[in-house]
Amino acid sequence: MMNQPVAPYVRLVDAGLGAWRLSCHVAETLVAAQTVINSRLALIGAGLIDPRAMPWPEIERMITEKPATFARAGSGAMRKLAPASRRTSGWNALPGALADDVMTSFALLDRTIAASLAWWKPVGAKTRANARRLRR
Repeated sequence: MMNQPVAPYVRLVDAGLGAWRLSCHVAETLVAAQTVINSRLALIGAGLIDPRAMPWPEIERMITEKPATFARAGSGAMRKLAPASRRTSGWNALPGALADDVMTSFALLDRTIAASLAWWKPVGAKTRANARRLRR
């Protein structure tokens, strides 16, 4: 019985750490994205000066990788949210679920952060891989 009042505080700290991890993933992705954008603009700029130097494989990669990456990100996020939507009988019931009790709110917050992390992980991984590849 002594541990029960502590549980909401532990969940709150855990949610805070999850939000911090999420912000780190977002920041890493944004820095890598800027590196990719700068590298690709330089390659395309060189191709505009000399059409024989146009980086067609890189342009093709830019077009084809986005749908696949965002599809992976979206499916990962939905898998994390699915338990919450099943438990609360759909999106319309979420405000009622939040009002139920503090632990239900923390459970929804945990799933929301997990879904956000699941979305950002494949996007960030692809962006960082592109940045490493383009640095060479």
